[in-house]
Amino acid sequence: MTDIIVAVLTLLSISLFVGMLLVYLNSKKGSTQLIQAELDKVLLMSKIEKMAEELQALETQQSDGFLKFISQSRDWAFDYIEKVQSAIVELNVAMNASDEAKITEAYQGLLKFLPENDPDVVN
Repeated sequence: MTDIIVAVLTLLSISLFVGMLLVYLNSKKGSTQLIQAELDKVLLMSKIEKMAEELQALETQQSDGFLKFISQSRDWAFDYIEKVQSAIVELNVAMNASDEAKITEAYQGLLKFLPENDPDVVN
């Protein structure tokens, strides 16, 4: 009878050992998966941050280009206005002098600022 009790206890001990071994191996596998998941998370966060920085740089570049365009357009507009005002003054001076040739010449100079006659103005 003691042999049977010893055999049952031995069998229970072996079963308990195998069960604990299986739990240990499964927990080790789980921790390995958890570590891998954390590494993947860190890698993805790094990629997202890099993409965000690239997007910010692109937005800044586009914004700078737009501001440059606006600045150039403003400068062109001021230059155009100054030239037209100068042509108007020339026409006014010619009209006050009552010189028909100067009036015609000043008028023709003023007409050059109309879009269809000025190659610098976009049609």
